[in-house]
Amino acid sequence: MSDTNQPSKAIQPDLEIARERTKQAKVVAWIAGVFVFFTIPALASNPTWPLAIGVTGLATMVTIICYCILKR
Repeated sequence: MSDTNQPSKAIQPDLEIARERTKQAKVVAWIAGVFVFFTIPALASNPTWPLAIGVTGLATMVTIICYCILKR
């Protein structure tokens, strides 16, 4: 009898799915974080309506990209 700490073959695909999902969540978090890092100071320094419309458009694009990444 050999006791190994290897997960069974049925559990391994679940672990791979969980790892991939974690990577996707990290990518989405970085994308959203970088977006906020650059847009909040821009809106704070120059709060005009054209800039607000541009930021809203970019926020929409970032949201769609993040949704597509998490949908996979």
